[in-house]
Amino acid sequence: MRLSRPAIASLLAAGGITAALSMSLPAFAGPEHQDHSVAETSAAAAQDARQQAEQQTGALLAQYRYWQAAANSADKSRALLTLTELADARGTMMAELAAADPRAVLDTAISEQQRQGMPADIRAMLEQRFELEGELEARYEDDADGGHRLLHRLKTADGEEVTLLATDNQAELPHGSRVKAKGWLLPKAEGVVDETGVVNGGLQLLQIGGDGTATGSSVMSSSGPSLGEQKTLVMLVNFTDKAEQPYTREEASQLIFGQVDAYYQENTYRRSWLTGEVAGWFTIPLSSQVCDVQTLAAQAQDEAVEAGVELSQYNRYIYVFPNNSCGFSGTATVGGTPSQAWINQSLTLTTMAHEFGHNLGTVHAHSLVCNDGTSVGAGGGAVGATPWPNCTNLEYGDGLDVMGWAASGHFNAMQKQRLGWLDDEQVLTVTDSGQYSLSPVAAQQAGVKALKILKNINENGRKTWYYLEYRQPIGFDGSIAAADSMMDTENVTNGVTVRVHYEGGASNGVYLLDMTPETNGDLYTRDPALEAGSTFVDPDGLLEFTPIRVDGTEAVVDIRLFDSPCVSQPGVVEAISASQQGAPGETLSYQLRVTNPNGVDCGSLDIALDVQGPTGWSVQQADSLLSLAPGETVTTSLAVTSAADAASGDHGIIVSAWSGEAEASTQLVYRVVADSLPPVAVDDDAQMDSKQPIVIYVLNNDWDPAEAPLRVSGVTQGAKGSVVINGDGSLSYTPARNFKNGDSFDYQITNGSHSAQARVRISLTGTGGTGGGPGKGKK
Repeated sequence: MRLSRPAIASLLAAGGITAALSMSLPAFAGPEHQDHSVAETSAAAAQDARQQAEQQTGALLAQYRYWQAAANSADKSRALLTLTELADARGTMMAELAAADPRAVLDTAISEQQRQGMPADIRAMLEQRFELEGELEARYEDDADGGHRLLHRLKTADGEEVTLLATDNQAELPHGSRVKAKGWLLPKAEGVVDETGVVNGGLQLLQIGGDGTATGSSVMSSSGPSLGEQKTLVMLVNFTDKAEQPYTREEASQLIFGQVDAYYQENTYRRSWLTGEVAGWFTIPLSSQVCDVQTLAAQAQDEAVEAGVELSQYNRYIYVFPNNSCGFSGTATVGGTPSQAWINQSLTLTTMAHEFGHNLGTVHAHSLVCNDGTSVGAGGGAVGATPWPNCTNLEYGDGLDVMGWAASGHFNAMQKQRLGWLDDEQVLTVTDSGQYSLSPVAAQQAGVKALKILKNINENGRKTWYYLEYRQPIGFDGSIAAADSMMDTENVTNGVTVRVHYEGGASNGVYLLDMTPETNGDLYTRDPALEAGSTFVDPDGLLEFTPIRVDGTEAVVDIRLFDSPCVSQPGVVEAISASQQGAPGETLSYQLRVTNPNGVDCGSLDIALDVQGPTGWSVQQADSLLSLAPGETVTTSLAVTSAADAASGDHGIIVSAWSGEAEASTQLVYRVVADSLPPVAVDDDAQMDSKQPIVIYVLNNDWDPAEAPLRVSGVTQGAKGSVVINGDGSLSYTPARNFKNGDSFDYQITNGSHSAQARVRISLTGTGGTGGGPGKGKK
């Protein structure tokens, strides 16, 4: 990369960036590839990687202390060689750990304080803190055996790219979003083009991509790019070493503007359609042995412009090419415009409908398989491989949806509603017991396409819903009854399918349930429907539903919502900005999130907020009493002013949320920084084995009363040598020709507010040493 690691660690780049948020997909995994043991294997691998990384981190720090204590140059050289080998091995292990469990990297990272005195070459082999702004690109990598991972890359204004491994779910960030990322930058592995950074928590969304709208939810509305005319340019591309043309322009046009257009017109109930043209074939200066989708796209667009195509007339770009070294059959940007899709010699309805679904903003269609003979767990869901403790998420497990492993099935109703293809009348929220009718999802006539029933509200106010649908082999849902269908046609057409949606997982939290868990485990994705006459009882016993009639045109479902005594949970209080720092007497503002976690049976909840801080401090609350409706969450604030004579360090502030006799609490931290105190600079004695340049880590024994970071702000020159300040805070001393036995110079340090000065004494000895006396300074 052109950008150095020190520069990238402090870069804040924004604006003027072109990137792609993409998702790649190989041949679609059928039910035989939906192995729920993958999650268990991955968890074991992640735990093993964590343990090895922790062991190697401990060994590296121990060797660093041994290197510091080495008595002479020979011992120091041998210790440095071992230190280098350990750092190199640990870097490899940290890369493996980041891929298996990014969150674990945060626990095993070596802090800035721990690395302060290490040699520059060793520090360059360690992870570094970084903060970047730029445009986001993301891609799913999916293996033929059903494995997958979601990759993110950040592209800066200078065109530099960093692969991001997020510790929180980022599936909702659409194509072209401007984000800020903070975390740890890993050492670059040999042969890898991009830097890799582990993001501490989530990415901060600065601006939603595609249509230039301001920051906010990425859930699309009825005015979003998933509706109306989709102006599409198809570019047929081949390579310098593979000038094959597996499709004619007419074949490509008929598939995309014929079959795929018809699929989306039906799927969206005529709310969206494709128009456009096919251009090419173009032979680009790229080898088929190279997998570089960004270069392929850029070169294809250049060829199209040269041929007279006006790119600005289109908001969807599709690149079709003969099979190359990429391991996917298709990859596509997710949401936003302009979008891009790459088709690797798989110009079929299934691949194109799937990839264009990503372009419109959808992720994969999941299913849930439970290990205890049930359909779903009790309570609300969660994000991750096990949304319920007893149930595993199968990435492509929904065999009724083209975003799962269906050949051409309709999207599920939750996704259709999110994309604006179904309204609230067509997705009916059930609030009372009774009998409700469903029309087939694929039928184009008006009617209710899904019933939505509340399952749970968790302690953070996140809701979990059941979605009931009626599927019949109509139109593109005809794949249910196709001769080569792997679905149990009789099961699917004689009942209703049930999905569960956990709001905390956003669009990625939808799972098809197996309503016949008693059948053979190999069939759990093939016979998912609750057949007529069968009853499903929610594990918490709060509701049940039974399809009482299905006739091919309508399904009637009897739904029973049981009145249950309210088991009230206490209010929940969470700190949005839990830790801040300020000077004595300064006022800091803290944001709090307060939630009523109870359901409708419990009614509103009165929550009293009580704040306890250090003696002599003052607190002003924006709200001391809140009345919240069931499931409601509000944000409030409080201002904390420390005492004028507050001691330096961390001070705790307890915020309690009282609802009746029940209490919930959270702790805030006010770090008092005594900026009126100067740092302490301690003299150093540096010894030289010979008249050669040496590096002196003067900050090792300097310290600050408030533990503020220190830096060297100035030096004087020695009478018999020159002094240079290095980027890591160390000093390089180069003896002049008139140097004999010793020299001295002064240096100055600062904590940002005040300065201090100390002296370095240089002496020539025969026993070695590198200087930087011991002390309690910042390491």
